[in-house]
Amino acid sequence: MFGYRVGAPREDLTADRRDSAAGMPRCRVIDTAFSWGDDRPLRTPWHDTIIYEVHVKGLTCRHPGIPGHLRGTYCGVGNRTGNRASEAPVELMPVHAFVDDRRLLEKGLRNYWGYNSIGFFAPDMRYSSSGRVNEFKSMVKRLHSAGIEVILDVVYNHSAEGNHLGPTLSFRGIDNTSYYRLLPDEPRYYMDFSGCGNTLPHTAGQGRAGRGHLRQGLIAVPSAGTADRAQPHRPHQRAGCLVKRGWGGS
Repeated sequence: MFGYRVGAPREDLTADRRDSAAGMPRCRVIDTAFSWGDDRPLRTPWHDTIIYEVHVKGLTCRHPGIPGHLRGTYCGVGNRTGNRASEAPVELMPVHAFVDDRRLLEKGLRNYWGYNSIGFFAPDMRYSSSGRVNEFKSMVKRLHSAGIEVILDVVYNHSAEGNHLGPTLSFRGIDNTSYYRLLPDEPRYYMDFSGCGNTLPHTAGQGRAGRGHLRQGLIAVPSAGTADRAQPHRPHQRAGCLVKRGWGGS
């Protein structure tokens, strides 16, 4: 997963030619069919809206009213709708596929919050009780049926590949110079305006991937709709499933 030998005196200038295929993330082609029935965007007026920010795992991981095998999952969130005291929209903290930071793993820790995305087109399977993408869609549909809109907190300002000493998981290997902002005079190094090792240029490369995710949301979750939220609490338009860009680090 690293293009260089970790710990080598010349760091990333030393190529590692060992086969790392066994540890690389993989994609699967799935059946996207899902019955949305009569599900529609709720379009609750903004002046009647109070947003409830939640973490998918944290919301139900110790909830006594949720079956043990469903706690901390998308299904668990959907099952908690009957316990809500209001119809306030839920804003889900990052649910995109993400990886644990190397610095955290070295300390025996994990990335709990998820602000370290690597797959913008896939929900993280750590939150799935079934291992199926449709579990996420079922959660959205069930929340809608309870009168609860869904907002997604997304991270488009950096990726989980970190700086020049980070792993090669996806974008770095595809086209490093297009997907990341590099120092003009020393392209070995990354511009780090995010504080997370790298910065994604929204005018090219990763910016297209981010916009692609927004468009894909309209296809994968058509009844929810997907609207870009450029700034917290100042969305451009209202839909059943909004997307808010996350600005914080991992």
